[in-house]
Amino acid sequence: MLNWLRGRISGLQGSLGRAASSLMPNPSAWTAVGFLLSIFAGVAYWAGPPWAGGILLLASGFIDIVDGAVARSTGRVSSAGAFLDSTLDRFAEVAAYAGIAASSHVPSVIVLLALALSLTVSYLRARFESLSNERPRGLELGERAERLLALGILSLLGSLEVGVLLVLALALETNIERFVLYRRVLSGRTSSMAGNS
Repeated sequence: MLNWLRGRISGLQGSLGRAASSLMPNPSAWTAVGFLLSIFAGVAYWAGPPWAGGILLLASGFIDIVDGAVARSTGRVSSAGAFLDSTLDRFAEVAAYAGIAASSHVPSVIVLLALALSLTVSYLRARFESLSNERPRGLELGERAERLLALGILSLLGSLEVGVLLVLALALETNIERFVLYRRVLSGRTSSMAGNS
């Protein structure tokens, strides 16, 4: 859902990429920094107040924007970099939710459900893209950026449990939407191939 915003602020991302690359030109290094911030966020959720975890989580999300901006501004966009970024994004989510689950702030079963649904959002897209060159888009309320933003802001507001529940709901919506949409596309392709044979 927030992807439309990225297109509108592409000029700002260019400026951000140039500024950040002057500090550290390697986009993979920025990816690693974002991952470390997510680990620190998990530790903060476990051992400290939720707002501390929220700050670190939002900082991690900001760095996730920076690494892509640096890659584009330095001409270092690569499949290997994208693979590293996607992989560490998943581990980053696990780290943050593990910290929340280990704390007494939110019932563990709710955290585990939110994490599971968050990971399957990414899996559905990856699996579909391995089967098709298309990329149909729906409303998709629960992509990673939306989930991270919701959890981080509500953590700052002292409503961590509400944040986790909101992530769960957003991820569930996006799972259902992607499953229905992707299956329809793949079923249509199968029918078309059968008709042409």
